[in-house]
Amino acid sequence: MPEPLPDHVMQQVLGIVAEGDPVARVFAACEPKRRLVVCDIEGGEDALLHPAQIPQLTRADSLVEVHDFFIPGLCERLVQRFDVTHDVQRYASTARAGPVDELADLSDLDPLLAAWEWRAGPTPWLFLRSRAGM
Repeated sequence: MPEPLPDHVMQQVLGIVAEGDPVARVFAACEPKRRLVVCDIEGGEDALLHPAQIPQLTRADSLVEVHDFFIPGLCERLVQRFDVTHDVQRYASTARAGPVDELADLSDLDPLLAAWEWRAGPTPWLFLRSRAGM
């Protein structure tokens, strides 16, 4: 069982639930359409992404920003949860300080600061492609 989420994360998790319906009912309302879950909930992905608790996740594709620096080992735990039902692709987060025309007249440091997300650590992404035929 995952540890309780901090209040600010729990508010974000609850914010995806329409009118108090449980998450599983929200997914069930989408049946039989194929779904894409985009998940960036600051560590809340550990509590939300449980295919054993929400079977509809086994038939949904998901793009997940993983916050390992909040919950060490989370990325590997999510891969293990989904590797039976999904093809899993990992993407490392990278700096975004590329050339931007609007920032061309600024110092070298300013474009870097404009694109920096102030993260305490890396936030890899997982793309989970369901193997279920839809």
